[in-house]
Amino acid sequence: MKNGKVSYPYQKVTDFFVQAMQDDDIPPWEKPWISNGTSTHRWNGKEYRGLNWLMTLSTGREGPWLTRKMINAAGGRIKKGEKSIPVVFWKISGYKVKDEKGAETDEVRKSFTMFYYRVWSLEQTTVPKSKYPKWLKEARAKNKPKKNGKALAKSVKESTMAFVDYIKREGIEVKEGSDRAFYRPADDSITIPSESQYKSSVEYVRTRSHETVHSTGTPGRCARFDYDARINPFGSEDYSKEELVAEIGAAMLDAQFGLRRPKVDRNSAAYIKSWAKRLKDDPKLIVSAAQRAQKAVDYILDRKFDEQEPTNGSD
Repeated sequence: MKNGKVSYPYQKVTDFFVQAMQDDDIPPWEKPWISNGTSTHRWNGKEYRGLNWLMTLSTGREGPWLTRKMINAAGGRIKKGEKSIPVVFWKISGYKVKDEKGAETDEVRKSFTMFYYRVWSLEQTTVPKSKYPKWLKEARAKNKPKKNGKALAKSVKESTMAFVDYIKREGIEVKEGSDRAFYRPADDSITIPSESQYKSSVEYVRTRSHETVHSTGTPGRCARFDYDARINPFGSEDYSKEELVAEIGAAMLDAQFGLRRPKVDRNSAAYIKSWAKRLKDDPKLIVSAAQRAQKAVDYILDRKFDEQEPTNGSD
């Protein structure tokens, strides 16, 4: 397995997303599908998080995902012409801080280095069904697509319950009925149009999720901006970064409840070109945005996780 480090993995990941946007004419965080219960999982049954969740989901392929070694061990092979995708992991090392004279002190700080390895989805392989793990068979049986409206209503209800729990826990004021949607740090409030103003309940939840992720940015939560300051001006670099966090975070949040993302009506070509340029200009942007989005979703749902993906591709 060949791993890159320092700038190369960031560039590799950025190239993946830029190419995906150009191929599909839609950003990965706005794909109209959701996880089918296995799309974002590793072979051992654990779900990818953050950047790896976004990368595996954006392919539209049915998981789980395996390394070449895992595929061979399960008695399969990679189908001819099938391409892998990169997934990342971090290695942590410690170093002693030096004083003004260059001498080492007793203070130890952590250093994080990003690496990547390559994986293929199960559908890209010939792994026999007899080798499928038990968790996979159970997940596929449980997550068969439901076509009735009851399933959608249940997902919307569960999303709303999580939202209510969050705003009560944090003391956030919610104002409905406006023609605009925004989060205001100054008074810690979320303003959104009422549900009746949307074409569907899913579109309403999508907007609510976006603004809810913004609300995690204050100090005392995930600390991406100040209480007293507005979210940075429209069109600024910082505004773009925060919008990317909110877009990815909203997609993650909706997927937690099985909500399919509605098709976004916008000038697709200009939108794609704009994001592609930002990602190319800053190869670390998509990585940091996905990490911050995952942190925001965990905060909203009051979850505690080990922030690191596995330290290698063996599991």
